[in-house]
Amino acid sequence: MTIESELEEIKKQMHEMSKKLDDLLSDRDVIAMLKLSELSLQEFFDNEPNLYSLEDLKVRY
Repeated sequence: MTIESELEEIKKQMHEMSKKLDDLLSDRDVIAMLKLSELSLQEFFDNEPNLYSLEDLKVRY
């Protein structure tokens, strides 16, 4: 392999790693927002009555 082709391969791999890192960071941001919304709504749902109980289940996994 020539130096140019090796450099091109390294650039390609760096680009792929950068894309994967961006995807991971995006996923982490989404998970953080979901957790934040879950925590912010927790008090609201704690005050709501339960519509169903465990006894209402026909199949329990």
